Amino acid sequence: MELSLSNDCYTLVCGKKAHIHTLDCHSFRDCGKEHKHSDSCYSDVKICELSEHTHSDACKTLACEQTEHTEGEHTSECYKCSIEPHTHTDGCYSDWPNAAVSAQANTGWYIKSVTVNGEDKGVSGAGSYSTSLYMNQDYNVNVEFAKIQYNVTGKPNNSTMGFVEGGGPVDYNGSVTLEAIANRGYKFTGWDDGSTDNPREITGITSNKEYTAIFEALKEYKIETHTAGSGSGKVIIEVNQEGCSGPYYEGDCITIRAEADEGSYFVGWLESNEIEQINIDSLSSDIVLTAVFEQRPGLIIGFNQDASEPGKTNVWTIKNPAEFHVNYEYYINDNYSNTEFGELGPNETITITTAVEKNGDILTV
Repeated sequence: MELSLSNDCYTLVCGKKAHIHTLDCHSFRDCGKEHKHSDSCYSDVKICELSEHTHSDACKTLACEQTEHTEGEHTSECYKCSIEPHTHTDGCYSDWPNAAVSAQANTGWYIKSVTVNGEDKGVSGAGSYSTSLYMNQDYNVNVEFAKIQYNVTGKPNNSTMGFVEGGGPVDYNGSVTLEAIANRGYKFTGWDDGSTDNPREITGITSNKEYTAIFEALKEYKIETHTAGSGSGKVIIEVNQEGCSGPYYEGDCITIRAEADEGSYFVGWLESNEIEQINIDSLSSDIVLTAVFEQRPGLIIGFNQDASEPGKTNVWTIKNPAEFHVNYEYYINDNYSNTEFGELGPNETITITTAVEKNGDILTV
């Protein structure tokens, strides 16, 4: 077989550049005079220790074990097939097959990281990954997948009017709840997408979303209170079961009650038949109320002691001179633990009889 020679293939004994070889150039067998050489012309070991061939890109994975490089980057150290001079085939080179590796994320997932033999390949956020591995060794390829997350947020149309709770990162096709909360004096009317649900659940999320809660100002009303009568007291206004001096808005749950001072009692409201507190489930108009307080008349106490010695009886009377019911309580001497309670109707009198404990027993009412 004839071989075609090139400058890079041989280190010739004669040390010259490429030329027509003579017998001095190689340790030939006794093949005879100068001629075109064939396989039979060469000794078992060529001086250059390389097999002659024409370089091509197919040579790039060679016994030199360097990283891949092009034909122009080959050196004499690249080729060491160490077989008899011949026309080369694919079997001449220390070439290993390549393995194709690929990863594909399912819907709703992404590739978080890829490592090959512990080396991070810098892949994150991709839907797929592929590479080719030169199979001259074992490989450990690790692909980590993660669920895609989307951000769902809510905001008010005006931060002074209210705020939105809920939302946040949500997995692909997940659900989340948003709730609009109005500040005092304002009301929630709906969302910018037309929904009026509150709170609202958002399902099947496959993209980032933002919702705006629409708030409006409530109508304001006045609550005006006064007192009248010979007594004294105060009017207490509660909004949603909490004390409040205003302002008052439509829809407020209002409780108005009167508290008499010591020595006075509450008679009623001039503008209402209610004799106790006034309850308004939802305020819808201005209100004017007058609480009437009268001075509480003293109870009339009568006393008759049959004798001054112990064992006899004391007789007391308690009379209510007023035209209304009066609650009372009393005890003898300092015996608070035996306090008695009761109610006297208009102009009603009760009689209390007790055993004499000592001369000068005292009834406290």
